[in-house]
Amino acid sequence: MPPRETPPFQQITVKIESTKNSQYVNASEIIIRDDAGIIEITPKSTANRFNITYDPSIIKTTAELVHTLKSNGYSISQETSCIIVRGMTCAACVTRVEQAINSTHGVVSCNVSLLQNIAYITQLNGQIDTKKLSENIKKAGYFSEESDCSISHAEHDDHRISWSLIAAVILTIPLVVDMFGMFFGMGGSIPAWLQMAFAAPIQFIIAAGFYRAAWNGLLHRIGNMDQLVVLGTSAAFGLSCYQFLAGNDEALYFESSAIIITLVMLGRWLEAKAKRQTISTIQSLSSLQPQTANVMRNGKVEVVHIKTLEVGDELLIKSGERVPADGTILVGSSEIDESHLTGESIPVVKSEGATVFSGSINTDGLLKIRVDALGAQSSIARLIALMELAQGSKPQIQRLVDRVCGYFVPLV
Repeated sequence: MPPRETPPFQQITVKIESTKNSQYVNASEIIIRDDAGIIEITPKSTANRFNITYDPSIIKTTAELVHTLKSNGYSISQETSCIIVRGMTCAACVTRVEQAINSTHGVVSCNVSLLQNIAYITQLNGQIDTKKLSENIKKAGYFSEESDCSISHAEHDDHRISWSLIAAVILTIPLVVDMFGMFFGMGGSIPAWLQMAFAAPIQFIIAAGFYRAAWNGLLHRIGNMDQLVVLGTSAAFGLSCYQFLAGNDEALYFESSAIIITLVMLGRWLEAKAKRQTISTIQSLSSLQPQTANVMRNGKVEVVHIKTLEVGDELLIKSGERVPADGTILVGSSEIDESHLTGESIPVVKSEGATVFSGSINTDGLLKIRVDALGAQSSIARLIALMELAQGSKPQIQRLVDRVCGYFVPLV
């Protein structure tokens, strides 16, 4: 009898932060039940890091591995990263991208925002292969770029969509008016050849992007909303052309194809507008923080860039200046405008021992403060992070809709 072939086990490195009963972990504490699919666990020289060999036929994804470890009482260290994904047009695209990212070794979970064109990825520390991740996304028919999780760096839509939409609306209006005229016995005032002349530029010039996206989806064997738009509008336009050439002007659907394309473009324009407004809001908040500060060092006041500040530095805030960093007032009292955080237009009186926040305006008096928080830990940075998180997260009902669309589009 030939020897039994060893299954192709996989290996990954994880950092186990703690257990249910202990803050620290050593190799003797790592005990996993035999049926969990984990073959071997060996400690590395780095503290709390372990090489885990597992059976991919039982544990198919990194998310399942993390779930197995957590169900056995171990807390796994994870980190979050972001990438920009280009080429998405509908919820079905979101589902495809999420499936491609989740299949990548080292990815625990991901959340793709169609509005921002950003994928928020939760992964094991340092275990994700960025090249493999890009390849998986490319195989799904999309393209990825590195990002720093900032909405302000999200993809900006081409403003040509506005001109295309205007042209589509201008060409569609006569067809819509003629269609509604039929309800009042005044339909058919536009001859068939003129209807085709109005609809043809919309179908083949303005909607060319739909055809490109639909063809790209077919090349990668995926379904998207562009294919539905192309299929429906091409059928309506083609049938109308056939009826026109056959001399039957009573059953024409040129207005149907034009209206569908125009309405879809209108929806995408509104979506792009919402994205630009979100990005503008984030950028406005970021601009509230001054780039320089008056710091006291060696008994002298120096003007330095805020990136050179350190926690514990003493700053002077003159009347009319914005507070460059979160801190505590050491000397002085003043009225502080914190409307960017609280929405309250009336300044708040603060004196020694009170906390001031970055971006606030010192409306009166001279203040000496001690820096307590900088960078990502400042109040304005945390506010921006919360806004970005809110934009990137999806409610449960949206996740359900994305899953349904992922199957609905190719089925149709």
